[in-house]
Amino acid sequence: MKHLTLGIGILAVLLVLCLGASWTMDRTSDQVAALLESAWEQADRENLQAAAEEAAPRTWEQHRGISASLVDHQRLEDIDQGFTDLQAWFQLGEEAEFAQSCLALAQQVRAMADAEKPYYYNIL
Repeated sequence: MKHLTLGIGILAVLLVLCLGASWTMDRTSDQVAALLESAWEQADRENLQAAAEEAAPRTWEQHRGISASLVDHQRLEDIDQGFTDLQAWFQLGEEAEFAQSCLALAQQVRAMADAEKPYYYNIL
């Protein structure tokens, strides 16, 4: 009986950790994607300076540690490269490329979070 209780306790802790990680990834990806979409809208209105100063890169860097422990590193490197591309397009003054990169990066961030959700088809 003691082993059964201990086993159920361990499973409960793992479930809570899994759900907490999933919630954190969802929250972080939603924040970053919303900031990127906001930057896209501002770049579309030719307000590139305000778009480039959005908090998306800072928010991504703040939460990158938890993402690195949960997500495939190739996805993280692709997103990091996307933020580097955004900076390059901003420095070159290319509004159209900047806006396109914002939308593509927002989709990558959301796809990363969706790929890590604990659904049966993600586990199998």
